[in-house]
Amino acid sequence: MGLAAWKPIPVPHMTTSQATENAKAILLLCGRFGASDDTGAQPLNIKEYDELAAWLLSKKWLPTDLLRPVFAAPPVASIQS
Repeated sequence: MGLAAWKPIPVPHMTTSQATENAKAILLLCGRFGASDDTGAQPLNIKEYDELAAWLLSKKWLPTDLLRPVFAAPPVASIQS
């Protein structure tokens, strides 16, 4: 079967209540929301996200750990070693 015959598989719409907390954090980092954004902030590209993911892993953190207050206790939801 060639690429011309390939058709995407329909995926049901996912609500925010169905997304994991880590998925929500990743969407905030990498997603585009709306037609234009006047803040000048750009979502992370793949290379930038890969670098961030490597840093998170080195700290044994998860994406949700980025959402906690700066002066909070160490992450509770960190990756077990």
